[in-house]
Amino acid sequence: MRKYFVVAILVAVVTTVGTSLATNLSTNNTSRNIWDILMKVKWVKTYDKKYKTYNYAPKFPKEIQALNGKVITIKGYLIPVDLYGGGEFAIISALPVANCFFCGGAGPETVMEIYTKQKIKPDDTGKISFRGRLELNPDDADHLIYILRDAKPL
Repeated sequence: MRKYFVVAILVAVVTTVGTSLATNLSTNNTSRNIWDILMKVKWVKTYDKKYKTYNYAPKFPKEIQALNGKVITIKGYLIPVDLYGGGEFAIISALPVANCFFCGGAGPETVMEIYTKQKIKPDDTGKISFRGRLELNPDDADHLIYILRDAKPL
């Protein structure tokens, strides 16, 4: 439950980010911007039996579904969170975290959970790149909709 709370808080924080996009994001051999693809997700209203409430669930277009299970390289801004104390879990955002609330228009499609066994250290701007296996999460409200497993910081 604590993890769900932290993820919910982070999603709320992400809605306050600025509007400039991270650049130089790629899949294996393409220069396409991964975040641009991931932001094409659609939202549908659904009932969550676990939490007994209506929510919006992601509906992934084919372009996003094609990335599920694939190894990708992604660059983003590190959102400070340390649930496990060992640097094994992080959240990155396509957008830099802004200093004010309610000034951005971002949503859950602009953040990604990262699971790694290596130390996470962003550059001086807060940016960091990872390579790992993308997992789409359409229905588990305890996690973000995008998860990068077996990630390695670059």
